[in-house]
Amino acid sequence: LTESHVIFRHSGKEDRQEAIFTRDLKAGDFIIHEASGSKAQSYTSVLSETKTGFYSPLTASGTLIVDGYLVSCYASYSHHVAHAALFPARTWPDLFLGKNVGQEGTGAFITIIKKMGGLFGFEK
Repeated sequence: LTESHVIFRHSGKEDRQEAIFTRDLKAGDFIIHEASGSKAQSYTSVLSETKTGFYSPLTASGTLIVDGYLVSCYASYSHHVAHAALFPARTWPDLFLGKNVGQEGTGAFITIIKKMGGLFGFEK
């Protein structure tokens, strides 16, 4: 995950899941783990690793499990904004993503949505 990816932490104040950018995690935060379905061990530090390439799946729920932790499919935009903006692509992938499903690169629809998000100031 990069610092602009979205992950879910346990919000102790309201006893709920909260979507935040990974760069906003603080020592002592509890991130959501799939096995328990609730808060996991507290977050303590970041390990840095550089790799080439990326895989960017789009799921109906907008979430994935990565190494057992609940994360968002989205980066650069809040989970809820991105999830709403990509409703057409999630609902009708053949129509909005066409030949790009399972292919390399960012398709035209996703590119347009990202540019619109930037124009309207939704990008973080």
